[in-house]
Amino acid sequence: MIQTRNVALYVVLSFVTCGIWVFVWYVLLADDIGKIRGDGKPNGPLEVLLIFVTCGIWGIVLGYTWPDKLNEGLRERDLPTNDNLPTLGLVLNIFGLGLITLVLMQSEANKVAQANQA
Repeated sequence: MIQTRNVALYVVLSFVTCGIWVFVWYVLLADDIGKIRGDGKPNGPLEVLLIFVTCGIWGIVLGYTWPDKLNEGLRERDLPTNDNLPTLGLVLNIFGLGLITLVLMQSEANKVAQANQA
């Protein structure tokens, strides 16, 4: 079961903790994407580790791959997708605006949670 997450609270926590909460958010969002897709992938802790090991370059890659995986899961559930989200996420992450990408992905995941509750 996917939880509806408060995006505004997560953004505030990201600023208050000087970015540490972003990595927790990555793990939570990875879990949600895995549940939406039904295969348990991506592996959140591994992805966060790769972000550290590659000095942030892997985070740019995730800006494209995770929205794409999210869209795959939405298509499987016959829910509307945002086909521009992977490209937008990549561009935002290249310019250091990955927090916006997380907000957009969480908003899409929240739609699935709300559809499950209805």
